[in-house]
Amino acid sequence: MDYAQFNAVKPKYEVRANEVWDQHHTDPAVYLDSHAFECPNPKCRCQLILVGLDSLSPKRVYFRTFPHSNHVEGCPAETMTQEEWHEYIGEGSSETGVLSHNESGKIIFKQQNRKNIIQPAHNGDEDEPLKVHVDSTSKSPSAQEYYARSVTSFSLHRMYLEIQRSIEDKVDWRKIPVKVEWPLLDKHDNVVSWAKDFSEASTLGDVVFDANSGHIPPLNQLFVFAGEATVSVEKTDYGVQYFMRFVNSPLIVHWTDGTLQGLTNIRMLRDAANSNDHRKIKLLLCGYFYQKEGKLIFCRRTHHLSDYISIVD
Repeated sequence: MDYAQFNAVKPKYEVRANEVWDQHHTDPAVYLDSHAFECPNPKCRCQLILVGLDSLSPKRVYFRTFPHSNHVEGCPAETMTQEEWHEYIGEGSSETGVLSHNESGKIIFKQQNRKNIIQPAHNGDEDEPLKVHVDSTSKSPSAQEYYARSVTSFSLHRMYLEIQRSIEDKVDWRKIPVKVEWPLLDKHDNVVSWAKDFSEASTLGDVVFDANSGHIPPLNQLFVFAGEATVSVEKTDYGVQYFMRFVNSPLIVHWTDGTLQGLTNIRMLRDAANSNDHRKIKLLLCGYFYQKEGKLIFCRRTHHLSDYISIVD
């Protein structure tokens, strides 16, 4: 299931798995307990766990039952999408009387504000991304707080999760309405206009480019490039670099290990590069391609790792 009832507050309210994951990773003190959920069917109410909550770049997040805690026999919510469940019960509201989803359906992707963030020193061998200190006290947002936060995301990986949820729900993800306020930033975090931005994009189909399609994207235009890629380690004039080649595509990106240090799932990148079985990774990149001397060159949207690259678990 991709939706459930959050039962750590009163009144309870309905949540989506993707939105809970996103809010938790924006503020780790929020939704700390992956067990605080139950089936929204009042005739069932079996306890649910949110799988993938603590993963930084999960392939999927979803609710499932605990062992020995199944849905009641014939529970319709178990097999229905959230939209189907609302249609079935004849309403679009939770116990709070507040709409249990974004009324416009539009997700606004905003740029994370990194001003005044002091990053801790970190071991050069670590695979985990840099983290700032957060209050470890668990927070349980009210329904109103949850709905207000669910409209906005700062996460590149949230886009991937929305696509996966749509595929599972048999909905065309290309038609999901979005507003993307992700500017192109230089190394000093100043906004620059070297490429066309996302200001005219109104759906995910305008934003996400299928990097395995075999097509060359419009040049000098920001996209989120998504697809499978092979990985190799090659010597260049700038040292040894990881080369990531999208399958069935001329699109190639490459960086040194030092540039990617702190990247979530960098171990998957290293393992794929050192494997003998042509192992592939699922890769998301945010930036644009331009042409130089007949070659396609990738330029990342910002120099912050989480802004321009995500490797899926």
